[in-house]
Parts: sequence; structure tokens; C-alpha cells
Amino acid sequence: MITEKELSSLRARAVILRTILHTVFASPERRAWVADFARECGVNPESLDDANAWVPARFYYGLFQRIAELEGDPEAAVRRAAAEAMTPANLGTLHILARAFGNPSSAYSRYAVYLNSLQQIGRYELHVINNGAATISFTPHRKLPCQELDCVYRQSALEAMPTLWGLPPARITHECCAAKGDPRCIYEIAWVPYQRRRYAWLAAGAGLVLGGLACAGLHLAGKMPFNAVLVPALLAPWPVLGYMVGRSRLLARQLEDTSQLMAEQVAALERELRQVWEKCGEIERRGEEEAKIRKVFQRYVPAPVVHRLLDEEGRGHLGGEALEVTVLFADLVGFTAYSEKNPPDAVMATANRYLSRLAEVVSTYGGVVDKYIGDSLMAVFGAPVLDPYGPEKAVNCAQHLQKAIREMNAESGLDFQLRVGIHHGPAVAGHVGASDRQSYTVMGDTVNLAQRLQISGDPGKIMLSEAVRRRCDNSRQFQPRGEISVRGREGQIPAYELD
Repeated sequence: MITEKELSSLRARAVILRTILHTVFASPERRAWVADFARECGVNPESLDDANAWVPARFYYGLFQRIAELEGDPEAAVRRAAAEAMTPANLGTLHILARAFGNPSSAYSRYAVYLNSLQQIGRYELHVINNGAATISFTPHRKLPCQELDCVYRQSALEAMPTLWGLPPARITHECCAAKGDPRCIYEIAWVPYQRRRYAWLAAGAGLVLGGLACAGLHLAGKMPFNAVLVPALLAPWPVLGYMVGRSRLLARQLEDTSQLMAEQVAALERELRQVWEKCGEIERRGEEEAKIRKVFQRYVPAPVVHRLLDEEGRGHLGGEALEVTVLFADLVGFTAYSEKNPPDAVMATANRYLSRLAEVVSTYGGVVDKYIGDSLMAVFGAPVLDPYGPEKAVNCAQHLQKAIREMNAESGLDFQLRVGIHHGPAVAGHVGASDRQSYTVMGDTVNLAQRLQISGDPGKIMLSEAVRRRCDNSRQFQPRGEISVRGREGQIPAYELD
């Protein structure tokens, strides 16, 4: 399956996947797999029925990858799902909105804006539009596995759009494709123009009048007897009147069907609004209590951990999980000597002021302060929320920490320096401690090595491992510092220094 390393913070609304879940994953066995995979991705399986719920890109593309594994012809399965998406049953209240556009041209003209509001995986753009042809492009934000099936799904949905008006499917020309290495997908769409027969009655009436005038003219010219003129004049209106009556009955049936459909959709919308209202009331009742809990917890536990604790779907993962994390240790050099020469109140005030500022910088870069150890702190990037850009963020954070120390020294007149060590690697994250008192932390060789790098560095410098350097921008000036040894670990590892 796709891992978090391949993803950034990309999301999509569950409504995009509804028809795939209801067709390809309709069997009990496959539904069970979807529920398990959703929990693995941090998604509540029940929220998949909520059109407004967001799902991560890992879940979005994981479904396509699973289709490729299960189906003998995955493209055919995806095409069937996309075709069924353009039906009143699956569109629900969106069917009324689509028909309200008036014709396929209006729907295609709004397609890009609407799809951009439903996902953050890429960007749709409308380039050309007229009554019968359009050009729409999709530029993905990242290259991910199974984009071929995702492209088929988009193309099939675009093909099925005209069927909402009883027209044949559109024809798609798709030569430029992001799944084949192009920067974006370009879909050239052609369909049968939707024309209303708004002038049928006018044309019929005009034909009747012209026919009557022609017969009258021939009679007046003496070329036809009166009987020869009267009989056609009496018979001529009946075919036209028959067509008009039949057309009226057809329109009446269509209006009745449309009215019934709208009544059903309005009733469904009322039920959805009633459920939303009830949920809003429950959320409002719980909102103040939860806000108080968060405020108290965040004084002692990092905010991301609080969110996971209060998230029902996250509770099962806090017991212990293996993650790829980046660990940063920062030690305030010179603070021990300062604490020996100043009263306790001043020492604690200074420590809190400096450490609070350092914690703010860590939070700015998406890190979590794991713990304070005297006049030093340990920060983690990638836990409890996975972050594939943890090493780069940690290095940027370390440079900002050094700048923050210099600024605070200028304000306070003190002369502290910061010694920083950073390492990236596997670790175990979870809660440790007694049953009545626990703390969230990460453990393992990665933590020990990061601390060892910090101890081995010089004041005012940043020491980092090869694992961090390899994942950072090559434009940085990393200076080799030889190899260092770590207690309990065989061999030595190369270290690098950064100002």
C-alpha cells in the first residue's frame, strides 16, 4: 500500500469516492477491508457516507491500488463506477443542481470550480468552452501510484456528463496525460449539443398559415376549384394539431416525472438537514466542555497529542506505533553557570522565557516538544502526525532557534548559546508510565543518536547525521565533522555541522 512518505497534506472529499465504494467495494468482504484501511489512514469508516467528510490522499489512492489488485480489468471497473456516478440515485440532490445548469455546456463550464472545491490532490482548469466542445485540464500536485486509474475515473466522469440530459456520452481525446510523465492531463471533450425545441409550435403555426395562404392564392388565380381548396384547408391542420397534442402530453409526463424526482430529492435534503441540525446541536453542547479539556491538556501535553487523544479514531494508536521521525535536541549552553549566580525566582523566570520562545519556534515548523530536560528540550517531527518533510523542517527549525537565542540575548543582555543535534530514523511512539500518570514520547536508537550529536557539537552550532543531510536541500553548506560513537551502538556514524 501507499505509505505516508509518498504523501504531503493532500485530501479529498468522500463524495468523490462514493460510487466506487458502492460498486467495486459493495461486497461484505471488501467493505470490511475498506473499514480496516480507513482506520489505518485515520479515517472513521462511518464518515465515508458523509459527503462533506475529508479523506487523506493515502486512502484516496489506496482504493485505486486495491482495485488494481482485485479486478481482472481494473479500468473497466473504474469506468462502470464513474458512469453510475452520473445517475440521479448516486448524485442525490446534486442531480437537481446539475439539471439546473440547463445544458452540458453550462455544467462543463462550472466543472473545474466545483471539483477544485472537493479535493486538494490537483487543480482543474477550464480552457475552452462552447456548445458542443470543451477543454479541461488537471494538474496533480504530486506524482503518486495508481494515477492511471484516477485518470480513467476522471475521464469516464467527463464522458458520462451529457447523459444527465438524455444525450449520448461525450467523446474524449486524451493525448497529454500526467500518468505518462506529462505535467498535466488535458481532456478535449466533444458532445452532441443540447437544443430545446422551443420554436416547434411557432414553426407549425407558420406552416399552417403559409399553407392556407397558398391555397387561397391558387383559388383566386382560378387554377383550382373551390372544393379542391376547401378539403386540403380543412385536413391540413389536423396533423399539426396531432403533433402539438402529442408533444403537450409528452411535456406533461416529463414535467410530472421531474416534479416527482424533485419532491423525492427535497425530502432527502430535508432529512439530511435535520440530521445536520441534530449533529450541530450535539457539537454545540459538547464544544465548551471539549474546549476546556483541550486548554488544560495543552499546558502539559503537546497539542497534536491532545487532538489524537480526543479523537475517537486515534485512541487505538497511542499505545505504541513504529514511525519514521526526526528528533532534535537543543541545550542552552551557559545556563548552569547563570543559575548558580542568581536567585531561584530569576532563574525560573529566565528558563521559562527562553524555553517558551524555543517551543514557539518548534511549533511554527510543525514539531512537537516531547519533553524539557533541565535547560534543554527534545522536539520530534513526524509524531504523532506523520510528516515526510520532517528532516528539512527540523533543520530550518534549528537555524531559527539559533536566531531566536541571539535575539533574546540582545534583549536580556545575557550570553547564552544553543547546541543542537538532529537525527532521522525509526522510533517507537506512544504513551509510557504508570496507569495513573503517563506521557507521550518516542523511544529508540534514533533518540539516543540525536542526543549524542547534540552533546558532541559546539555551542552555537547544529550537528546532524547523514540520514538528515541526505534528506535536505543540497544547497546547504554542510561541513563534515568526522565520525562519532554512540554508547550501546557498534561502529561510528558520520556527522555534519551547520551554522
